[in-house]
Amino acid sequence: MTRHATRDTQRSRVYAAEQMVRSIFDLAARTPGRQVEIFGSRLTLPEERRVVSLESIKTYADTVLALPAVRARYDRAAVAVTVRDRRGPTRAHYEPATATIAIPLHNRAQLRELVILHELAHHLQPFASEPGHGAAFTAILCHLLEIALGTETAWLMRACLADAGAHID
Repeated sequence: MTRHATRDTQRSRVYAAEQMVRSIFDLAARTPGRQVEIFGSRLTLPEERRVVSLESIKTYADTVLALPAVRARYDRAAVAVTVRDRRGPTRAHYEPATATIAIPLHNRAQLRELVILHELAHHLQPFASEPGHGAAFTAILCHLLEIALGTETAWLMRACLADAGAHID
């Protein structure tokens, strides 16, 4: 049985929103003061962590899962994730049966904090019947972004999700 039995109708919308957020973070990295204007609001975005190895991904994931705000809200935060190199495909992937984040080390674009938080949001999803990128997932993702990267980052993701037509619980 797969973890997500229902159709994942929001996946392309979530991916589009995340691509926009990554592009805005890339722009902020090249902008003095890391300030960007989006949807009529001026935001100062934090520096996004980049990872270089399976060990650094595992350390970051363990740190996020151990945060009191994460432990208090998500039962699955007590379940450790493992991390492995994903050969071939260019995108990271979460394997629920083994609580594994598979990330392609050969693709530098995937070795960033936003991608790891996306996979951790999959890990924290409590119900197998929920779509993989449904409203519950997007709510978890936005909460993780707020905890790890701040309120402005969470606001940015919510705005991009809304712009892409994705729903959030």
